[in-house]
Amino acid sequence: KSLLQLIKLIFLSSFLLIISFSLNLKNPSTIYSKDGVYEKITVYDGEYNGKNARILMQDRSWSSAYYPETHDLAFDYTKYYTLYKLIGRKLQRALFIGGGAYSMPHFLVEELPDVVIDVSEIEPSLYELSKKYFGVIENPRLHNHVVDGRRFLRDSKDSYDMIFSDVYSSVYSIPSHFTTLEFFE
Repeated sequence: KSLLQLIKLIFLSSFLLIISFSLNLKNPSTIYSKDGVYEKITVYDGEYNGKNARILMQDRSWSSAYYPETHDLAFDYTKYYTLYKLIGRKLQRALFIGGGAYSMPHFLVEELPDVVIDVSEIEPSLYELSKKYFGVIENPRLHNHVVDGRRFLRDSKDSYDMIFSDVYSSVYSIPSHFTTLEFFE
């Protein structure tokens, strides 16, 4: 029952995020737009919450955003990566399912000098775009894997202190295979 409540909460949160992003973005100008393997990828510069921001959009989904002048995360949900502090032990390995602009993995690898991070991202061009447009710096402790997150979890021999799933960015394109009981188990 609690798993079902969690899934419902994820869907509701995604819907509210879409509305919030759309209402808070002003004066967008496109700096990159191209079809990816799975979706159209667009990078905008605009004003978000009264500050200059750079935004990644995947199809109709607001995926990632940051403030280039301060290098701060723009979307509130992306700050949840700091939940690792509640684990109560040293974070050594983390997995992010879904990379987007790689902002959360980038911040975590910069924040913790010993952590090793795997990112499973199915869209092949996003890692390079994150380096070009979102200030992500190549780091030997940040490993990019171009593969579906469920397949990565199934095939991986590694264990993780934290797994952050960031594939629920839109009510328009929720990947159904990330909503099953089998995935959460």
